Amino acid sequence: MSEEDPTPNIVATVNEIPVETRSKPAPVAEGIFKDEPEPVKEEPKNSVDTEEELKKTLDVNQRLDFSIDEMYAYLSCAAERRKSRPPYTEEMWESLRKIYTEFAEKDEKKGSSVYNDEHVHFPIESYRTDSHGRSIRATRDIAQGELVFKDTRNTVVFTDAHSYRGYLYAIKEDTTFNDPGAACDLLKYSWAQKRVGTEEYVVMLNLDDGALMIDDDEDMNVKCDAVCDAYYATEDIKKGEEIVCNENNLIESGSWNKVPNAVKLLP
Repeated sequence: MSEEDPTPNIVATVNEIPVETRSKPAPVAEGIFKDEPEPVKEEPKNSVDTEEELKKTLDVNQRLDFSIDEMYAYLSCAAERRKSRPPYTEEMWESLRKIYTEFAEKDEKKGSSVYNDEHVHFPIESYRTDSHGRSIRATRDIAQGELVFKDTRNTVVFTDAHSYRGYLYAIKEDTTFNDPGAACDLLKYSWAQKRVGTEEYVVMLNLDDGALMIDDDEDMNVKCDAVCDAYYATEDIKKGEEIVCNENNLIESGSWNKVPNAVKLLP
């Protein structure tokens, strides 16, 4: 697709699509952080049994309009999270990016997909926690105010909720990828924001280790800057300590249901 083509419903590269925040950065750690908006998205608390009951009621022909709860059930997220799953590797991220590229090529309103081949080293690594599965931790001591992670061209942007859902389902259905539970992870780690200078809301998702630090935990130790493409330590972080960024720091109230074709994305 040429650069002159109009913006499709899926666009890769966060650097091409700056996002605005609701207010100016808060004066924390020398003013590099933005303030925290109201929480808007809650992760459904489905057990395996209730998830299976809900799944029986779902019409798969309507899956592009599923709510968050219905998506969790359709993807069998409660069951997937009970499994012993290894930490993410670069090979796994490459597979997820490949699935995205193939999905984008087939999507009715397809768009370009460009990734940065440059390998950027940040002081983080993925690992498996005892309490809540996959996450990332510091590979060395990190000082307060230090850059922890910066978005790369592995950040993709969905301008349509149908395509966002479709990509997650494509992960589940890909027979060459051996971890369908990754779709549940990415469902949790995505967020919605508004484009600068427009009234358009989009869904954003990191397809690298940066995704793993997004959580709803209030005890965060990193925070994003004014446009949420760089994340800095809010306190001194010791080597081996988990890296956590509260997802409510990334979104404004009601943003999810302002994405085109959101329908009933939130319960």
